[in-house]
Amino acid sequence: MLLARARGSIQRVGLADRLTITLQKPATPRVALAYRVEVSSNGVKWAGLEKKDLVTVYDDRSGLQRRDALRSTKVARRLMRLAAVSTDSAQPAASTVAVWGALNVPIRTRGQTLVGVPFGAAPAVSGEIDSASGATITDDAAAWTVGQWTTAPHAVQVLSGAGAGRIFPILANATQTLTLDATATEQALLATGASYEILPLRTLDTLFRAGAAVFLDRASSGESTWTQPLPF
Repeated sequence: MLLARARGSIQRVGLADRLTITLQKPATPRVALAYRVEVSSNGVKWAGLEKKDLVTVYDDRSGLQRRDALRSTKVARRLMRLAAVSTDSAQPAASTVAVWGALNVPIRTRGQTLVGVPFGAAPAVSGEIDSASGATITDDAAAWTVGQWTTAPHAVQVLSGAGAGRIFPILANATQTLTLDATATEQALLATGASYEILPLRTLDTLFRAGAAVFLDRASSGESTWTQPLPF
């Protein structure tokens, strides 16, 4: 996949939050590529960002990082993706990555505001269950580090077989095994040969990002509402 190593994020630049895409380019690309950042407000209609609306942090042989010039709090919803297009007509190729963005939610400084993110997180990796014992599954092709999927909360989503669609939080992992939060009845759904994905779980830290200090700053200013960008 041309853009498998692209990642999106919200970065604080000065006092503003900016949508940012970072790409690690392939060492030996099969075709010559040009990269284009596209934005949307609804995920249906996409438009390329003009140079005046885009900040290129760096762009060299190893990778690129491009940042939206528009503050993410200026609009209710801002979606961004990266597209790669071949510049060689003899070897046409095109690819787009998963969407990243921010959903801005007005939150009252007094009272309660219900907040939800209507998007699933992009999977970190995928694989196949080669064997299962109780709540522990093994993927012989995996090469993880111990604790890789528990430093921050992650879960396994089963994609095929009897357990298709079920999601199980990860309690521990070794280099090729995952121990899941699954009851005795649910363990029967972890069948050999089933495909799965590992997904990051939403937490308050991923939504509000530690160190933002927006609660105290906005509340002490006397404003009735403030807007928090929620990354997805």
